[in-house]
Amino acid sequence: MNVSCFPSAECDDAQEAKKLFDVVSLLCSIFFGIPLALVLLRMMSNLSDSVSRIAYMQMGFERDIVYGLILAACTLIPIVYTFMRYRLKMALLD
Repeated sequence: MNVSCFPSAECDDAQEAKKLFDVVSLLCSIFFGIPLALVLLRMMSNLSDSVSRIAYMQMGFERDIVYGLILAACTLIPIVYTFMRYRLKMALLD
């Protein structure tokens, strides 16, 4: 997404929104995306063979699913919010 416009207050707002979107996306991907990937990897490794799958199902895997959903929400909600804010600023420029 490239922000190109003449120097003005609206353009500065759009560029600030773009920078904020980039920073929020990066931070959310690092702080929440990596633990989410680890949770999914742990779930996949526990379900890979039949012996550990049976033990994992009996032990209860709901905790991992809830933890994964919470991490996914923590990753996506700020990114979507800042993206919508950026798109609103770009729409105001048109």
